[in-house]
Amino acid sequence: IIYKKKEDDKSHLVNILFLSNLIKKKGVWNLLKALKILKLNKLNFDCTVIGNTGDIDKIKFQNTIDRQGLKSVVHYLGPKYGEEKAIFFLKADIFVLPTEFECFPLVILEAMQHSLPIVSTIEGAIPEIVEDNSSGFLVKKNDSLELASKLTKLIINKKLRTSFGKKSRLIYENKYSLKTFESNLISIIKL
Repeated sequence: IIYKKKEDDKSHLVNILFLSNLIKKKGVWNLLKALKILKLNKLNFDCTVIGNTGDIDKIKFQNTIDRQGLKSVVHYLGPKYGEEKAIFFLKADIFVLPTEFECFPLVILEAMQHSLPIVSTIEGAIPEIVEDNSSGFLVKKNDSLELASKLTKLIINKKLRTSFGKKSRLIYENKYSLKTFESNLISIIKL
């Protein structure tokens, strides 16, 4: 199912989506540090965090959000699946995954399918999926200042978000859609 985004107005609160389990290696602590910088800079954003608990439990995560003064802008919703998860992709303006260890994160493909600009790390196959400065931004692992800087660029520039989102969708369609997969498979079989 493909959902289409509604056009937003100038007062739109930019929604950042993090969708992964609460695992240290997924970069969630680094994300919170970056979000604190965004809040201190009085940017118009909120961040939805979706995923099951891992080596970080809900209480520890919520307590950290509270201690960092992020309660008004970071919302942990627990795990979501299927249609319910797709709705959060639809509501999002930016997808972020500041992971420290990754091979080939399918969640980035899901975000690209929903025309979202991506902010992630130079890790595993991510640089092969996300075109830096074209469909998103790639940052160094554990660099909350760089992460905050790239998120800021997308928050304050709707045209850039839209451009990156369109490029994400195009890359998804050309390289990762089921139609492309089937076509590639048929080509291999015909050899």
